[in-house]
Order: sequence, then structure tokens, then C-alpha cells
Amino acid sequence: MNVNILFFEILRVALGRQLELSVAPTPEQWRDMYRMAIQQTLVGVLFSALERLPKEQRPPKEVLLQWYMLKEHIMERSRLLNQRAVETLAFFRDEGFDCCILKGQGISTLYPDPLLRTSGDIDIWLSGGRERIYDFARNRVGLKGLTYQHIHYPLHEDAEVEVHVTPGHLFAPILNHRLQRFFAAYAAAQWRHEVELPEEVGSISVPTAEFNRVFILLHIYMHLFGEGIGLRQVLDYYYVLRQPATAESRERTVATLRQLRMMRFARAMMWVMAEVFGLEEEYLITAPDEREGRFLLSEIMLAGNFGKYDARINRTRHHLLFPRLYNSLRRNWKFFIRYPHEMVWDVPFRTWQYVWSRLKLRG
Repeated sequence: MNVNILFFEILRVALGRQLELSVAPTPEQWRDMYRMAIQQTLVGVLFSALERLPKEQRPPKEVLLQWYMLKEHIMERSRLLNQRAVETLAFFRDEGFDCCILKGQGISTLYPDPLLRTSGDIDIWLSGGRERIYDFARNRVGLKGLTYQHIHYPLHEDAEVEVHVTPGHLFAPILNHRLQRFFAAYAAAQWRHEVELPEEVGSISVPTAEFNRVFILLHIYMHLFGEGIGLRQVLDYYYVLRQPATAESRERTVATLRQLRMMRFARAMMWVMAEVFGLEEEYLITAPDEREGRFLLSEIMLAGNFGKYDARINRTRHHLLFPRLYNSLRRNWKFFIRYPHEMVWDVPFRTWQYVWSRLKLRG
């Protein structure tokens, strides 16, 4: 059996959508699936499936031991980042900012076992506007890692912190203007929405389910045009969609996605949700599109987590503007027919951001 099919099956076992695999994988297939789990940053989540499988379907001992050791490392890292997320919120609140944690530690609380989700850095969205945030950072630590969305703030030695002046962006100016209005309209509700982290570490402010139905999909959408996306980001959206929602709330989500011209991508994602994750129809926010969904899934499996395993990307001169733009055009041409409103503005936006960020850093 195709190893991709087996990989999707073990994912559904982890989600409780399937009890066992259709066939027992060979040792070589188990090694391939472990490698895929690393590439898609799903090692911790998928380990829960290994414990549920019948004995005759479990991986060889050497694979199981490697998987277990990495799973334990993921859990320890999650514990550390949970603590740092609480400390990060407290630090910026003490400095007079309203704020919330985006993605990461907030999304992990939607998982059955939050500690099994592979964590990255800490993304925090601050109130106050771009210039106030820049002035604060410039006076404390200097402006570092500046992009249109965020700056790097070296608050902890063992955890990276990205301070967001806005949660996200679109390339097309008119659509980005609509998106920023959406963020501004919903901002206050995000500062007040709190969840408890595991093991009594504390509580953090995180986005609401209605906000995340747009924001997490946007995050995936824009990373598709950047360097690629992995199944972990898609799994985050699976758990977002499973959150309780009224019909009116879902209608507002669809209306926002229409305004942002993201419905084609949303329909592709709904196919992936239903086909790969087994998400029930009642949770889908729009009708699935199989053709677009298959295209999206092929991109996900080729790229891996944030495109780190995409052989089509040449990163040898990625720090330079023109090689980066060339690589972007070479990789993204296939998206023009599907998302022309974003692709037309891809290079102009990246060029403007490159020049603008360097002027800001000098000033």
C-alpha cells in the first residue's frame, strides 16, 4: 500500500476517526512514516496512535524507541513554552499593552493532549499600533527581525518571541486593507478571551474560535505562497473547525472569507479536512472542492513543515532580495491561475517590504 495512504490512516487513528490500519505496514514503511511524521511535525500527535494500534500493527522496536524519545522531547519543549507564554504575556501587560498569544500555545489547548503538539516560537499580538510598538522595542532592545507583521523581541534565552503589530497580511492592497479592518474590529475580544494551560501553569489570552476560523486559514494560505505548509498547520485548523459555533458565527466567517477572496482556498481546505482528517460535514464551513483539494494536498506533502523539505526551493542565496524574488516567481507560477489577485501583488509586496524594513531599521 502507498505509504502516503498509510500515513493518512495513522493520522485518523490518532484523531479517533479510525480504529486501526487497513494493513500492517512493513518495517520500511514504518521508517518512511516516521520520517514523514518529522517532516510534517506530527511526531507527538501520531505517537498517540501507536499506543492504540493492535499489537501486530505496531512499528518495530527501534522505530518505536526513536519515536518515543522524540515525543518525550516534544512534551518537555511544550512545557517550557507554556511557561514562557505566561511570562511573555505578563511582561507586555506590565508594560501597558493589551495582548494575546497567536497560534502555538493557544491552539495547543484545543488538542486532546496539548503537550503532544510540536511547538515553535511564541507569537504575541500587541495593542497600541505599529509606531508605539516599534518605539518601545527600539528603546529596550532595538528593532530586530522586522517584517510587515512582526519584530523579533529577545525576551527569553530559550524561546523566541515574535511581537506582532498585526496578526497577518495579504499581498493585494485592497484585500489587505479589508483584512486589517477585520483584525481591528475583532481585536478587543481577543485580549479578553482566556484559556488555561496544562499542568496548572497559568492562563493566557488567545483568539476566539470565530477569529481563528479566518486567521488560521489565512496563516496557512499565505505560507502556501511563501515556502509551503505542513500537515501540523492543517491539523491546527481541524481543531479550530471542531469548536462550537452558531450558524450566525459561521455565516460571518464565510462573509469575511468572501471579502478577502479566499473562498477557493477554503473549498480546497474543506476537501482536505474531509478526505484526510475525516472531518464531519457539519463542521465544514463551505462545500469541498476535490480538484483544488488534491492540488493543495500534493503541495502539503511535497513541502513539509514551512517548506523545509521542498526540493524545489533553493535557499543558498535566500538572504538576498533578487535571488529570493526569482525563487518565489519560479515556485509560485502555478498559483497564478488559482489565486491571481494575490500573485499579481506577490513580487511588488515583497520588494516594498524589503526596502521599507531596511529603511525602518536604519531610522
